This record gives sequence, structure tokens and C-alpha cells, in this order.
Amino acid sequence: MKVTLNTILAGICVLISLTILIGTGLVLGVQTDQNFYPAEPVPTPEQQIQQAIQAQQEPNLSTENSSEFGVYKNLGLIRASTMADPETQATALVIVKPWFSYEERDSAFQEELSSKRDLFNNLFLQFFSTHTAAQLRAMGEGQVKTQLLEAINKELVLGNIAAIYFEEYLFFD
Repeated sequence: MKVTLNTILAGICVLISLTILIGTGLVLGVQTDQNFYPAEPVPTPEQQIQQAIQAQQEPNLSTENSSEFGVYKNLGLIRASTMADPETQATALVIVKPWFSYEERDSAFQEELSSKRDLFNNLFLQFFSTHTAAQLRAMGEGQVKTQLLEAINKELVLGNIAAIYFEEYLFFD
């Protein structure tokens, strides 16, 4: 019996196919509870009635008096250099990743925020470049946010942002 290259390749293909079929069968055939969430229990009719009564008694939070807040996160990571320290002439690098919350109004205010993105970035750069690292640390993050909030709200026409948050706020000396 003569063994050719074609028969060897055919045998290898058959072995690979069998391995794949057996492996797939084992994986699909074995079901462990760790891969599945337990089913939620179905409430009894009495529990359903209690849930309906509670839902009627809870205040509706989506009334006209409540305000929805939006989030503006399109400023990205801002890298600013601080003013040089008068004694050492050393500057620091400030890395800040700000975002705003604002009372959600119409789409015109959202468009105003988007259109003034570069202006906001420049306000951050200007603010940090007019303070030394020691001054910024002495002010604290809260006062820095307050001053930046005032500067940004002065530039807005259709509304105001409610707060500034820093996802990152780092100094590199």
C-alpha cells in the first residue's frame, strides 16, 4: 500500500474536523449554572396588587417642576502650563479633564455649548496660565471650579451650566 501526500492531508483534515466536532459538542453539552443568571421569581397575584398600590402612592418624579440635567463632556483632556513661580521660575503642567452639568433645555443651548468648545478650552488654558501651581493648590479644587464656572457662564447666552466636574485634575512639577 502506497501512502501519498494526499492521503496524509486527508487524514489530517479528518482529525481536525473530529476534534472541532467533539470540542463543540462538549462545550454545548455542558451547561453550568455560573454562566446563567437565576430567573426572577414570578410575583403572586397578591404581590402584584401590592406593587400596583405602591406605584400609585409614589410621587411622580417626571412632573413639569422637576428639572432634568444634561452632561457636556466634549472638552476632552486639557494640558495647561501654569504661570512661572516668581522665586524659582518653575512652571507646572496641569492636566484636567472637565465636564459640565447643565439644566437641560432645548437643543439650541446644547448647540451653543458645542459651538463654544474652543472658547471653553481657551478659558481653561488662560485660567491656569495666570496662576502659579502654588496659588492653584492653595485655592483648592472647589474654588478653581467656582472661578471657571463664573468665567464660562459669562460667555453663554442661552443658559448657564450648573456645575463643573473634573474627571482628572493633576499637577506635574
